[in-house]
Amino acid sequence: MNLHLTIPYPLLEKRLKEVLQHRISPEVYFEAQVLEEINFQKLTEIRSSLEREALTLSLHAPYMDLSFGSQDPEVRRVVRKRFLQTLKVAERLRPLNVVFHTGFSPPVHSEYRGIWLEKAKELWRSFLEEAEKANLIISLENVFEKIPEELLEIDEGGYFCFDPAHLSLWGSGDLEEWTEKLGSRIIEIHVHNNFGKRDDHLPPDEGLLDFKEVLRKIKKKKDIIFTLEVFQEEKVLKARDSFRRLLEEMRWRI
Repeated sequence: MNLHLTIPYPLLEKRLKEVLQHRISPEVYFEAQVLEEINFQKLTEIRSSLEREALTLSLHAPYMDLSFGSQDPEVRRVVRKRFLQTLKVAERLRPLNVVFHTGFSPPVHSEYRGIWLEKAKELWRSFLEEAEKANLIISLENVFEKIPEELLEIDEGGYFCFDPAHLSLWGSGDLEEWTEKLGSRIIEIHVHNNFGKRDDHLPPDEGLLDFKEVLRKIKKKKDIIFTLEVFQEEKVLKARDSFRRLLEEMRWRI
């Protein structure tokens, strides 16, 4: 099991010494513009620095305005371009997992869900094939999906990044239904909290979600990743220590 902390790539590059000093295993987020300007030699240096400290990492792909099932072929071409750019970065960094959003937005896409799904499945299938060739693991994260089937329909055999805070805001059905249906295909959990009104990305012990209950529902896997997505920098390290204690209390081996 691995415990990661989310960090945007420019911040990781700028403050790598601090990351190493605090023994942070990062989940590195790459927004689109960063992918346009990436220095691959720098990626190699970062990977080597993390490996020397026995720190692991995962990646989060860009997602803003990127919809897998868009009916506009030009939009899908951009989605594919961003995927291929992320794949090249991942080949250099060798992460444990690369997380993607589907870009499904119910207010926009629900009326033509079937058509959207057909395009999304076709695109994701090609992504899985490319990732397999590169010996990389990729996964889909729930964001605005209402039910687990909306992820399962796109990916019939791959992995998922489960976000219980997103479920609490935008999903339907209960925690048990989601964890049972996604089951052992959950390779990563995003850990953050909120008060039910917005995606606050608070520490897990602040907000309405009970992470003890989340941990009870998740099947224990030795290779699962827990990624803290806490956006208040002053709370990040405290949140990591607190969540680590909770994992130990619930008898998850770190």
